[in-house]
Amino acid sequence: MSAYVQLTDLLNYRQPTAGAMLFALQKQHARLSPQAGQPAEIDNAELKGMVEEAIAVNTKNRSLTFDWRNQRQTAPLQREGIAEVDARADRALSQLARAIANWAELELDHPNRQMARTMQAALFPEGVGVTTSLRYEDQNAAIDELLERLQSDYASQVDALGLQIYVTQLTTVNAEYTERLSGLKTNAITYDQVQEAHRVGLEAYFAVILRVWNDYLHDPATRAKLLAPVDEQEQRVRAYYKRRRIAPPIDPETGEVLDEVAGDPNAGEPAEPVADPSPALDTL
Repeated sequence: MSAYVQLTDLLNYRQPTAGAMLFALQKQHARLSPQAGQPAEIDNAELKGMVEEAIAVNTKNRSLTFDWRNQRQTAPLQREGIAEVDARADRALSQLARAIANWAELELDHPNRQMARTMQAALFPEGVGVTTSLRYEDQNAAIDELLERLQSDYASQVDALGLQIYVTQLTTVNAEYTERLSGLKTNAITYDQVQEAHRVGLEAYFAVILRVWNDYLHDPATRAKLLAPVDEQEQRVRAYYKRRRIAPPIDPETGEVLDEVAGDPNAGEPAEPVADPSPALDTL
């Protein structure tokens, strides 16, 4: 069992989102920091440093989650554009292969028939399905290789068989294919990265809570002040879990639960990934 699961079980806390953690941490930081020229309400430099570190990692956590959610919205649209040009590339490749096959299957004993059969054996020995079934990037590269061979090794045959129109079409479509593929984000955020950022944020957050207990075990008044925003968020998260069974989105500035937009296709999905799902969550 990982450390943060032990902490959540020990303290009986639900796993909060980055917004909930940031709200509580910022409230704690305000009590630990000088305000308007006045000394800090609670003087504890080491705890203040831990809170600041937890704020930093959870700010990164929130930012990464934000980008990941946006990426999930845009990725299907990007892939949809790829699928469309992939289908056109399939058709262009099939038309070229079919034009060669028409010559290769000629009943008359014509010089072009043997020329086409040679090309067919060299370029499409197993048909076009071997190429069109490849991953987008691999198909794009395979067509590039085919076009290069047509231009370098079979230029005279292309002219003799009247294939130039098909080669030009395939070249044009595959160039667009390359451009679309290049437009996809290569620095896409993975769910594992988001989970890891959330795990680090949780550990930093619960480390602060344990430090509060350690430093103020015999000072319940001060302990209550520092844990008040934590308990406030815990109650909101717990109530939301009871209604929805998922973690709520929390405004880190106000600490309020952000209502889901009516009609949002993602309504009901987790607002943020849970670093380690149900094992860390006690059941109401």
